[in-house]
Amino acid sequence: MKRSFLHLCHAVIVLIFLSSMAAAQSQSEEPNTDNAKGTIAGRVVDQNGRPLANALVSVRSYGTSQRGATATTDNEGNFQVSGLEPFAYIVSAALPGYVAMPRDPDANPIGFYRVGDSASVELIKGGVITGTVKSANGDSVVSVLVRAFMIRDNKGQPARYGIPARARLTDDRGVYRIYGLSPGTYVVSAGGAGNANGYSVDAYGGDVPTYAPSSPRDTATEVSVNAGEETANVDIRYREEAGHTVSGTASGAVAMDQPNGFNITISSIFNGTVQASYSFFQAPGVRGFSFSGLADGDYDVTAHQYSPATGWIVSEPRRIKVRGADITGLDLIAKPLASINGSILLEDSKLSECQGKRRPLAGETVIGPWHNEKTVPKDGPQF
Repeated sequence: MKRSFLHLCHAVIVLIFLSSMAAAQSQSEEPNTDNAKGTIAGRVVDQNGRPLANALVSVRSYGTSQRGATATTDNEGNFQVSGLEPFAYIVSAALPGYVAMPRDPDANPIGFYRVGDSASVELIKGGVITGTVKSANGDSVVSVLVRAFMIRDNKGQPARYGIPARARLTDDRGVYRIYGLSPGTYVVSAGGAGNANGYSVDAYGGDVPTYAPSSPRDTATEVSVNAGEETANVDIRYREEAGHTVSGTASGAVAMDQPNGFNITISSIFNGTVQASYSFFQAPGVRGFSFSGLADGDYDVTAHQYSPATGWIVSEPRRIKVRGADITGLDLIAKPLASINGSILLEDSKLSECQGKRRPLAGETVIGPWHNEKTVPKDGPQF
């Protein structure tokens, strides 16, 4: 089940381990330097270098969202965030219809900025998939949720950290239009995965997902999406087949004074990789979750919960096989994650390019453990 748990694994590991930044400082460092506040400024542009106005810029400290601020770009694409404490920061931008420029995580890892730095953020116009959903007799299917799942990125590689997806409802003509898609290869489905968010009612949620053109997942049409381009006529003939239900309970191995509820994720597995993921929130005091509208196939089910006092607790991924019937009585027990700790001693560098520059501060030194994917068996969890 290669990459089957990465959707949850990446979110949890990054939030936990990258937030445990540590460093040792020279005693000769000036005592008031750590308390000095500063500014990160920059510009947001499109792939042609043109400024993007009214983009929302987020400046947040590396590994945690507790420090930072937001700003909006002016007509020239410029932004400035002031009053920042001396930490390592990630800078990102969002604008309707635009997406971040794709990057190779191995060749171009996420960079970070310090106060006083200038950041340049590039966004590209997202792609579009549009089409209609009609019943077997040709009637428009109104208000059915249509989802586009990226199965390969613009380099032809499976998505590394979960399966990017966007969704839209059809209108009264049965027409859907999904915009703001990153370049890559997608499959498109209508209906299914009912009760996925845990509180709303979906008239088509109990049906098996119908993939374009009118197929189960294994014969679905693959749709190529390019930046700024619209792919039309990705039509779906809706099959109206009843799906199966997977249900159970999630709990923690250790009782908590103030439980926060659990997020349950079910991920469908196709050819050893995750193809689609759905989430359910089990509210505090409620012992139960349920996913409906599931087709026959293999799935991984996990539960996780976060508390400021105890951090993240996560259940082991549970592999289930849906074969012509519902599955009930799953018991997911979330446990605390392991921790890594240590210390770092910073030595003065003799390199010429480092001369005349101040030493990095403790909060600007980023430490992150990364998981070796190459040694994990194809059918084993990556966690």
